[in-house]
Amino acid sequence: MRAAGRRSTSTRRLGRGSSHAVFTAWVRLAGTAAPRPAVRGLILYSFTTARYMREVAQPAIDRGLAAGGRDRNGFEVRASPFVVTDPDGPARERAISAVREQIAFYASTPSYRPVLELHGWGDLGTELWALSRQNRWAEMGALIDDDVLGAFAVVAEPEGLAEAIRQHIGGYADRVGLTLPQGSDPDWHAGVVRSLKETAAAPGSWSPDIS
Repeated sequence: MRAAGRRSTSTRRLGRGSSHAVFTAWVRLAGTAAPRPAVRGLILYSFTTARYMREVAQPAIDRGLAAGGRDRNGFEVRASPFVVTDPDGPARERAISAVREQIAFYASTPSYRPVLELHGWGDLGTELWALSRQNRWAEMGALIDDDVLGAFAVVAEPEGLAEAIRQHIGGYADRVGLTLPQGSDPDWHAGVVRSLKETAAAPGSWSPDIS
């Protein structure tokens, strides 16, 4: 698989005496070239949507693996969606505002434009890019309306968060990490993660690793 845009790799030790697992991360996927044999997984950027996962990312992963004679067994997909699950009130509003700003920052980067264009939001990327060039960062979050927020972020109550995440990434990820807004209450979110892990461990449920 080819990476179009920024790309990075990370490693994870598999155990004593084992080699490192190599993971590659990129903004968007293109082509059908097979991942190198050493690559054991893919880290998806937070700036993605359910539609992008369904129509672009998943087919590209499957094509790339098939081209190399591999399947999803032994190949780990990691996702880290933007998440807002703070209690109602000022804390929740601050979290939503912070996520709008995060989305605006990513959307201003040309490498991420294909995700916007899939949804017909290419002009939004152009406007945000122009504002970023003028250092008008404080104005950018206001351009992320509820439709864009809902496409890129999982906004849900704790009890419905597991299902909301499943819908957002389509149950395709093997490991899920939560991208939480800056200033979030760490104790609150530690409880949320514990609850998610319990839900994932329930019989018959979608069961990715949660971190």
